[in-house]
Amino acid sequence: MKASRSRPRLLVTAIALIAGALAAGTAWTSGDSDSRRGFLCDNGDRFVVQFLADHVRLRHGSGIFVLTEVESGRVWSDGQRVLQTDRSAAALELPGNEQAQACTAATT
Repeated sequence: MKASRSRPRLLVTAIALIAGALAAGTAWTSGDSDSRRGFLCDNGDRFVVQFLADHVRLRHGSGIFVLTEVESGRVWSDGQRVLQTDRSAAALELPGNEQAQACTAATT
């Protein structure tokens, strides 16, 4: 009889933990939407760049990467990936690609 009483508590606790984790994850990844820009490349590739004070966060199909500033306000890199952008157009160099992808800011 005690087992049947603990099952609902366990379920409620699990739901509360999951909801808390989702809320915390959303808060961690959210930010000023003006600092985020999506790009669409000529080859159909897409990525999002979040511009932060001392770096950019590149969200690409291959992962999420932190790129540091190489040239003030225009070029960022992590040693493998290079992003050049003026926020309306971008060139993205990825490992294994010989040529940078030409990309333009995507409309939402």
